[in-house]
Amino acid sequence: QGVISREDTVTVTDIDDTSGEVTYEVNIQNSPMNDQSVLVDELASNLSNPETLEAITNEIREESAGASQPNVVEELSGADVSDSTLLPEETRVTTTEGSTEVSITGVLDTNIDTSSLMEEVKEEVIDAVQESIQTTLENQGVISREDTVTVTDIDDTSGEVTYEVNIQNSPMNDQSVLVDELASNLSNPETLEAITNEIREESAGATNLNVASELSTTDVSESSLLAEETSVTIRGESTEVTTTGVLDTNIDTSSLTQEEKEEVIEIVQEAVETTLENQGVISRE
Repeated sequence: QGVISREDTVTVTDIDDTSGEVTYEVNIQNSPMNDQSVLVDELASNLSNPETLEAITNEIREESAGASQPNVVEELSGADVSDSTLLPEETRVTTTEGSTEVSITGVLDTNIDTSSLMEEVKEEVIDAVQESIQTTLENQGVISREDTVTVTDIDDTSGEVTYEVNIQNSPMNDQSVLVDELASNLSNPETLEAITNEIREESAGATNLNVASELSTTDVSESSLLAEETSVTIRGESTEVTTTGVLDTNIDTSSLTQEEKEEVIEIVQEAVETTLENQGVISRE
């Protein structure tokens, strides 16, 4: 069915001792996430624009006038933002019920020196800088009011400002299609039967007789994906989509030792992965 690309894996994270529910993760490598790539590129382009850096500088200076601490007023009244960098390797995407939140981490180079400030005073500096970045990006139409900017740190001596931009309700079409197709395939009775047969075949090669006995009569009856646990990890220009699912089975591991249960997990994991590979849903080099 060719849903995705290379180096894909299935990992069984647990088999419930009594209900037989199998919880697993499908990790899909190198999925092209066009919407998210465009989003990051546009934000990076905007933040590297000298006019944006100047706007943030001016906003910080204006914010400083309302500071409650004289030290904050003094430090921020001469603030200068000179450069901006985004850290794509720290970009995260969280999916919830059809929409997503993209969290992008960036660094601003400034001349702010917090090395001599008390922690309470530094926190007010952080709040002022955070508000300034948020206001500037909102004014330029880069983010909406639902989106947030969080300054996570200001280096005491270098003045580097580390922040996160959290963009809500970004339409991630490629990823949504990917998860929908995977869910559709896994809920197909033919796929469930194929996984059942694969587990039974794999059981014949088990090193432990208890494992072979338990898995020889396995039946996989239902499948569901947990959309709220889907995550996306950015690596350069490609991404890894990790989606968690549950298989309902009649496997009973309650009387098995931990070592035996681990062998059961390995066999089920291999069976799910092999089935999805055979059907062209995932691929493995």
